[in-house]
Amino acid sequence: MKRSSIGFIVGIFALFHLPVLGCEFEQVRFETNFSAARLNGCEQVSKHTYKLLIKPENHPINPSAWYAFKVTAKKAQQIQVSLHYENGKHRYQPKVSSDGKQWQLLAHEVKDESAYFKLSVNQSPLWVAGQEIINEAYYDSWLNKFESNKNLKRYKLGQSKQKRDIWALESRSDSNDWLIIIGRQHPPEVTGAMALFPFVETLLADFSTANLFRDNVNLLIVPLLNPDGVENGHWRHNSSGVDLNRDWKGFEQPETILVRDKMKAIVAAGGKIEFALDFHSTWKNLFYTMPEDYGLEAPKFSTTWLKTIAKTLPGFEVDMRPGSSPDKGVFKQYIADEYGVHSITYEVGDHADRNEIKTVAKTSALLLMKQMLADDKALKK
Repeated sequence: MKRSSIGFIVGIFALFHLPVLGCEFEQVRFETNFSAARLNGCEQVSKHTYKLLIKPENHPINPSAWYAFKVTAKKAQQIQVSLHYENGKHRYQPKVSSDGKQWQLLAHEVKDESAYFKLSVNQSPLWVAGQEIINEAYYDSWLNKFESNKNLKRYKLGQSKQKRDIWALESRSDSNDWLIIIGRQHPPEVTGAMALFPFVETLLADFSTANLFRDNVNLLIVPLLNPDGVENGHWRHNSSGVDLNRDWKGFEQPETILVRDKMKAIVAAGGKIEFALDFHSTWKNLFYTMPEDYGLEAPKFSTTWLKTIAKTLPGFEVDMRPGSSPDKGVFKQYIADEYGVHSITYEVGDHADRNEIKTVAKTSALLLMKQMLADDKALKK
């Protein structure tokens, strides 16, 4: 068996669970010179067969085994690749791209928690990743779409542990009511981001319901809370090795502190947090809610909204999972305990149809606006 020509360097990087800089063999090279890359070791098993090692940033960790790399070859050939995980198992279906933007599913086999697939490679880079790559640059481009809207404010909320900017988007009116939306606490949870984008775009769109909604409800949107984890291709954590969605009680990380302090400032200025959403991904579509009997304002708010979604989209299963975990440090629990209102963890399935993600997100946003406006009107009677 042949090992990479930079095997010693690979070994050092693997020892500390860092992505390697690349693995170069006689004919084939695996590269990680891009945002969100993760590859921790390479081995050539036979002439056209390569074994790749994927490690988490640290452990213990949720087994969300993220991987992303590029492959080139000196001459066109087909190779066999296998992915092997340390402290994890195969979760994300491999996808390929010739430009890092347009992605297709890659036929593969899963055996003994490892993944096996074939690649046709040549001198042009072929990207392989667990999900479509939605990185910091992507978010920046998405936020730039709203620059022409004078009623929206984009600003730097603060910085991450590694000094990356964390951006917020804000819509304000004369109202004191606020809807809070955050995303990407966990780096590989790309389908959650795919839902957040059309959801927010619907809230910010120029049509009667959305315009009326923004006249009556303020918005705080923090779409990328963990830029360090995304940039470094982490499985779960920020650059301190901490799960941000377990830090909403101890508040030891700068990322969660930023959002906490912003919400406190909103309330100190007379604002009222009415509802909050946190976008994630998991094995299937789920909505984690607070129980109706938890003693929160408008106890049936979340259930009513989700049942309306189910009725409006009969082909989409709305799986509600009510629950309370006061000691876990999750965002929805913090919102409930600190502000006495409902919050939902909006989980999108890893393998959800990409068009369905958009449809559900847009419909859900529209129905949320209508419900919040109706509740507000009822209260004012």
